[in-house]
Amino acid sequence: MKITITILFLLFISAGIFSQEIEPGEYMSVIDYDPVTKKTTLFGMYREVISIGDSGNFTYMFEAENDKSIGFGEYKATKYFLNLEFMDFPDNGLYRAYTVIDSIYTESDSIIVNIHVHEDGIPLSSARVIYEKDSAIIEKKGTNKNGDVRLRFLKKETPGVISVTYVGYEELLIPIQNSFDKRILVNLDSQYDIIEKGKKMSYRIKDVDLDGFYLKGEMWGNWTLFLRTKKEY
Repeated sequence: MKITITILFLLFISAGIFSQEIEPGEYMSVIDYDPVTKKTTLFGMYREVISIGDSGNFTYMFEAENDKSIGFGEYKATKYFLNLEFMDFPDNGLYRAYTVIDSIYTESDSIIVNIHVHEDGIPLSSARVIYEKDSAIIEKKGTNKNGDVRLRFLKKETPGVISVTYVGYEELLIPIQNSFDKRILVNLDSQYDIIEKGKKMSYRIKDVDLDGFYLKGEMWGNWTLFLRTKKEY
């Protein structure tokens, strides 16, 4: 009996010593940070962000010049390690390339589709927007200075596909399968690869405080500062 109690006590103490509490918030990888001047040196095109929730969940985002991925899951933090286990990503539309805002039935013989094209909030003018049915072009326009364009075509010309193209981006295809008026937001900079359920990532962790922490993991061999850029998640 005494041996069992001793073992349980040691396990309890070990869990307390090796557990690590991380304040909820968004933590972004940076090269350097001066806590006095608040000057922050970023990595440029490279960015790794871990958003810690208050119920053991996290969102992970990785961005490089030709690689963008995002994932969601549960984390476990000990004194020396931060472990991330990915789950099914919630489909909230925030990281999809396009989102249908409105879809309204109309008695008219025609359909109106209003499209706003932007890059993380910055309107893109002169983006080419085409509606096709069976490879035949029905409507072809470019976005204005506000990133907006309106397409109009007949209901009998559905179903079809809207294509959005802009210099420096891959062509985006939006299927039109019903006879409803629509309002669509297109974010050409938000085409993320979703990290699959079951993937695990592990980091060494040290110097955890309210301003952030240091990680050493799969991407790099040196300790990297993750600065707390947002205090809520």
